[in-house]
Amino acid sequence: MGLFSDKTRRMAADLGVTPEALPHALKQSEQERQGRDKQFQRSKAITDAHAAGQSCGGDCAVCRGRGLI
Repeated sequence: MGLFSDKTRRMAADLGVTPEALPHALKQSEQERQGRDKQFQRSKAITDAHAAGQSCGGDCAVCRGRGLI
């Protein structure tokens, strides 16, 4: 039996890395997911503010066009 379980080998293969590099790949994957989540939350907050007719707090064309800046 090898050093890595079948589950570990499958996870590594799914991510396209070796089993040895799996911990780093999982950490990087999690950081990328968190970055996407933060970007989504920012985009949603801006969209919600614009939909409510409020300023998003940034210097954007929508707020300038509505005279909110």
